[in-house]
Amino acid sequence: KGKTLLTLDKFSAIKTVDAIGRADIVLLMIDANEGFTHQDSALLDHAYSGGKGVAVIFNKWDDLKTPAEELINFYREKLVPLHNIPFLYISAKTGLNVELIFSQIRKLETGINYRITTGDLNRYIEAVAAQHNLPGYKGHNIKLKYSTQVAIKPPTFVIFSNYPLAVPVSYKRYLVNRLQEVIGNGVPIRIKYKKK
Repeated sequence: KGKTLLTLDKFSAIKTVDAIGRADIVLLMIDANEGFTHQDSALLDHAYSGGKGVAVIFNKWDDLKTPAEELINFYREKLVPLHNIPFLYISAKTGLNVELIFSQIRKLETGINYRITTGDLNRYIEAVAAQHNLPGYKGHNIKLKYSTQVAIKPPTFVIFSNYPLAVPVSYKRYLVNRLQEVIGNGVPIRIKYKKK
């Protein structure tokens, strides 16, 4: 949505957003030497928040102008806190790691179509909740009473609670992270909290 100076750039951005809307999986390819632009970050966020399986591919890894470890650490610190997205480091020119793209696509496909039975989900939520207790709310214990999966693409869950609005954001993030350990990185996970 940023200001686009050239008509071609604007047209390209519109077509990209349209393609993301039609896709299940989005691979964002970045020139490893040029790095992320504001528009790249916006497209990444658009794809992930749109429920798409996402991976970032850094191309020209064979021709880096910056030490590889330095770049990897920079992007891990910059992007991973926003979304747990896998990175691939390739060279389209030499073929370096190109074969990993297809296995990553299969992982993302499995993840966005992930299904878990209600019984297994409740046992898992109960186990991870026992490892990290919810804080109290106005002198009452917040309880996660029942969980169920309601959709795929992306995996979407409903958790019923006695105080759904009081579940802290940090705890919501904790549950998403724990589910992501099972479902896989690069797959957005949605959890809705409802009153029980």
